[in-house]
Amino acid sequence: DHGPIPIDRDDVHFHLFSRLSSLDSRRRHWRLPAWPDPMGESGRNTAGIAVVAAVLVAGVYIGQHRVSSLRAVPFGELSLEPSLHNGGHDATSVSSVSWRSYVKDPKNFPLTAYDDALCDAPGQAQPLCHESPGIPSPRTPWSAYTAAQLDTWFDVQGALTRDAADAEQQHSVDVAFVGDSIFESFRGSSYGKSCETKRCRGVPTEFQAAFGKLRSVVLAISGDQVQHVLWRVITANENGHVPGGGEFEVLRPKVVVLLIGTNNLGAGMNPPLIAAAIDKLTTVLAGESKATEVVVLPLLARGHGGRQASQPRVAEINRLLRGLLSPKVLISGAGSTAARVTVSECGGMLVTDATRSRPEPDWVVNRTLLPDGLHPGAAGAKVWLRCLAKEIEATVARVTRNAKRIR
Repeated sequence: DHGPIPIDRDDVHFHLFSRLSSLDSRRRHWRLPAWPDPMGESGRNTAGIAVVAAVLVAGVYIGQHRVSSLRAVPFGELSLEPSLHNGGHDATSVSSVSWRSYVKDPKNFPLTAYDDALCDAPGQAQPLCHESPGIPSPRTPWSAYTAAQLDTWFDVQGALTRDAADAEQQHSVDVAFVGDSIFESFRGSSYGKSCETKRCRGVPTEFQAAFGKLRSVVLAISGDQVQHVLWRVITANENGHVPGGGEFEVLRPKVVVLLIGTNNLGAGMNPPLIAAAIDKLTTVLAGESKATEVVVLPLLARGHGGRQASQPRVAEINRLLRGLLSPKVLISGAGSTAARVTVSECGGMLVTDATRSRPEPDWVVNRTLLPDGLHPGAAGAKVWLRCLAKEIEATVARVTRNAKRIR
């Protein structure tokens, strides 16, 4: 009778995840049995909807006759009709469920995050990003394309944590590469599965050729943004009150190499906020990994992703990073130098010869080196990693020498 009730994402989504997480302090089961999936008929999966319905109905004012409009942006809108008992005062079950997909019907899509407007633009009445680059968060329905991808993310992240621990137990690790799909290509995978597309084919071979002399581990998940890496690297306390993936709980590399942020641009986030979040991440990484050096790679030039992910915004983030981290020296509580953060000089070689001499906002990607406009293919990886290997080998050697001196 009262129409749709607006339900704030933080009130429902956050508490839903936090309650489920309490079942497992290691955060391995933060998931619904089946999240409604608007990409197919499984969007009407009654098992998953029943779980969502139970959480929602329990939190609704008891005298309300209708519950609707949980916006699972960017997926769609879930409407629930509870069965009322005790004279209409108790809602203990759901009589009907409906789903309106924003994906199937684009005119219903309520956000402006995928056009020219930034989803967290200054002065905007209500931020539309739903996740913040500086606040640790696992992947959520707002940063996953499908329900299956959301569920798989936790499996992939758990596998990375185990890989990191295994690598450290087998031998001391020289360098850990932390990032998104660009780094995951080094593993020959995308989202944990074997990848045979142009962006992956031959890249692991080039990575091995460049870094085969060093003991390395790659911790990267396709599509990840800064806030997701923040969550991944944080180690939970004993009670699980500070959630995190714990990828560096055992791993102690000499050097951490970080490349992250381009997917935040793709989501329409504000460049200054992204740069500030990367700055924060370097401090967290140094603390969690105990690494002596953190090397931040500038975002690679972009040739796709819409205007909100355009090259001028890539250049703005890189300019801000060089100002924030040039270099940044972290001091331990005892007053000694705990870690040094620097920005790599490698990256500009992946643009066309005609634009390389221009200001960075005017760079144009070399499609021979970045076939899809974002990920280095085998040819691009060969050029890029050759430059990067010289930097990282020198950094590892310096850290090793300094460690011997201290002993």
